[in-house]
Amino acid sequence: MLERLIKNDSIADIIFSYSNEGMIISDGFGKIQYANPKALEMFKYEYDELLGKTIEILVPENLRNHHKGNRTNYEQSPSNRFMGAGRHLLGRSKDNSTFPVEISLSPFQFEGEKYILSFIANISKRKEQEDKLNEMVRALDHSSKELHRLNKHLEEKVDERTLELAESIKKLKDSQNATEKALEREKQVNSLKSNFVSTASHEFRTPLGTILTSLSLIKQWDGKPDKQDKHFKRIESSVDYLLRILNDLLAIEKSDVMETSYAKEEIDLVDITNQVINDLKSTSHQKQSISFEHPSKIKLTSNDYLIRNIMSNLIGNAIKYTKEDGIIIVKITENKNGISILIQDNGMGIPIADQPNIFEQFYRSGNTVSTVGTGLGLYIVKKNLELINGSIRFESEEKVGSKFFVNIPKTEL
Repeated sequence: MLERLIKNDSIADIIFSYSNEGMIISDGFGKIQYANPKALEMFKYEYDELLGKTIEILVPENLRNHHKGNRTNYEQSPSNRFMGAGRHLLGRSKDNSTFPVEISLSPFQFEGEKYILSFIANISKRKEQEDKLNEMVRALDHSSKELHRLNKHLEEKVDERTLELAESIKKLKDSQNATEKALEREKQVNSLKSNFVSTASHEFRTPLGTILTSLSLIKQWDGKPDKQDKHFKRIESSVDYLLRILNDLLAIEKSDVMETSYAKEEIDLVDITNQVINDLKSTSHQKQSISFEHPSKIKLTSNDYLIRNIMSNLIGNAIKYTKEDGIIIVKITENKNGISILIQDNGMGIPIADQPNIFEQFYRSGNTVSTVGTGLGLYIVKKNLELINGSIRFESEEKVGSKFFVNIPKTEL
């Protein structure tokens, strides 16, 4: 019936016969009722071989059951479906070869019967081009990834070279800093030598002169013990002062050696301080008093020489610069951060103008001219504290007195 209709309609016959797309008409049961020449050529069948066969004959065998289910669902609710529609379809020719196709479906009715007109296009060439394009896209993606990898590798190399350059610059700067420190150290040594000569010529001259004068007078007063005792004491005091100068100079040298390493041992800070106070009492005035507040024991692992030197210089200065009837307070406490030491006097105090410089070598306050000293004590204290990661600060008011605060951290315990 449909074939006669198409053959009798010249327009329809022309469209079906000369169309570049395959055209197949199937009934409501999926049986082929008509196939145009392009469809026969595409699937390599004769017209009579397809007529009356179900449309699944044109579908690969492994997909026929699935296709039949889809066709049944479509026949229950048919609608126009355009080519493409997001489906990847395969057609099967008579020789069992398969090829990709696009199918457009158009349902219609004729004389009360339902039919479906299928427009079929062989998209092998297009699919081949798409595959080539996809391959090109994949190759481009691979190239892009490889380029990204190479770029990342290059960035890593640049970072690595930059790091090496920064390290080289750092080493160069460190070397430059070391050279500058060496030059500065040499300047300090030269300055120290100059200051030593100046100090030695000044500080040694007075006690040596006293010794020589006293010895001369002792010879003259031979047989007069009372007058001799006076000059023996002057000689003893002068010799003691010279020894203290030499000890200060030796302390600087020993601190320089200890900058690289020093021996540590368990010591009792309270015991050391008591020994220092007892040793220094001979240098204090009879009316001076020393108050020592402390726990029963304070154990720490440090260097006996450094700790003893710190306490000796600070307490010795407090005695030296406190008036004859003054009080020196030494107080040691222990807390969670370490050990705190307070050494307080009510002596002459340090002028404000001199306070920024009191830890420098050979520096002496303007109000200490009449008091013997080398200006090395506080310099030695600060240097020794730096070796054990300690710190020192002070508060002072002229004609009122000074307070020195020492802290030895827990890391030294």
